[in-house]
Amino acid sequence: MTAYYLYFDLKQDHAYDALLLELDRAGAQQLSDAIWSLNIPVPSAKKINEYFAQYIGPSDELVVVSAAEYATSITTSALYRRPL
Repeated sequence: MTAYYLYFDLKQDHAYDALLLELDRAGAQQLSDAIWSLNIPVPSAKKINEYFAQYIGPSDELVVVSAAEYATSITTSALYRRPL
């Protein structure tokens, strides 16, 4: 399994129901409004990007990063309370 981080810059000019459904079906975890983590056996960040790009609008942006190793002790709810 490979860990990926997906960063979405959504301009809100598109319906995102299908995107949210696909993220849920893939088992993605939302880390913030714009960042999701995904742990799946796909061989490249490019393939992840190509797949999820079909669910966003033409003015939206998506960046996918592969992480060889990661760790966190911050829960999603704690992340939202954390001061910047």
